[in-house]
Amino acid sequence: MMICRLTRLATLLLLLAAGPVLAAERSVTIGFGIVAGAVAVGCAAPAAALGLPAVAAGLRDGRFYVHDLALIDAAGKAWPVMLDETLWQHDGVALIDAEDATGACREGTSETNTRVTGRVDDGAGAGPWRLAFTLGVPQRLNHTATDLAPPPLDLAAMGWGWQAGRKYVKLELVPEGGVARPDGGRAGTWFLHLGATGCTGNPVTGEIVSCDRPNRPGVVTAAFDPARAQVVLDLAVLFAATDLARDQGGAVGCMSAPDDADCAAVFERLGLAGGVATAFRVVAK
Repeated sequence: MMICRLTRLATLLLLLAAGPVLAAERSVTIGFGIVAGAVAVGCAAPAAALGLPAVAAGLRDGRFYVHDLALIDAAGKAWPVMLDETLWQHDGVALIDAEDATGACREGTSETNTRVTGRVDDGAGAGPWRLAFTLGVPQRLNHTATDLAPPPLDLAAMGWGWQAGRKYVKLELVPEGGVARPDGGRAGTWFLHLGATGCTGNPVTGEIVSCDRPNRPGVVTAAFDPARAQVVLDLAVLFAATDLARDQGGAVGCMSAPDDADCAAVFERLGLAGGVATAFRVVAK
């Protein structure tokens, strides 16, 4: 009896020494893109008819951050996607970059990225799923200096002037004929810069930053199979009620000011007005 107990004890000690038993995982790749209706948007692509009234508008910049990705199974359980560490992904945050420094995007970067890679627990099963993610950079990583951050949080072009934060979405469009301003002037570019606003606290001196308007909408897609589909940001939907040729005051376009009339329709389609983020949808690869 004593030998049997000692044997069981020895077995238990060996199991504890081996460490915890890890759940089986599998790789997953999630595709993203930027389109205008059924057409992919690119720096050198022909201008797309966007807005209300429609105007031909080319792409000058097209980038956005995502985090907290998860596959949601038929029972409603969320299976987190644990992102790989790459030049495009860090600590659960990924940058989608559709500009390639050609054409009107010459101030951008030549490298592009239209996918997120990671691992998901095998318990997620074989589907059907929906995809959930949050647009932007989480609070714990947002308010840091770009020159000290690892990629993809190190891009000065994605820096945001509010307490060293980030632009979560950077869409810049060049409407044919320019943008008419209320003062009679004209601008060449219509800007959508989404980021946190109403922020207090200086991260440089170690203060905790808090923001009245975090502006990080959650997105949940329709049925989604990573092997056969991708998620796109549809500019035709995003700007369906926006006059890209005429600015209503404040910053040109929408730079996330809560009182900017050009932001209301865009915010609604990004899910920031309490509804569904209709600007994101699932399409076949």
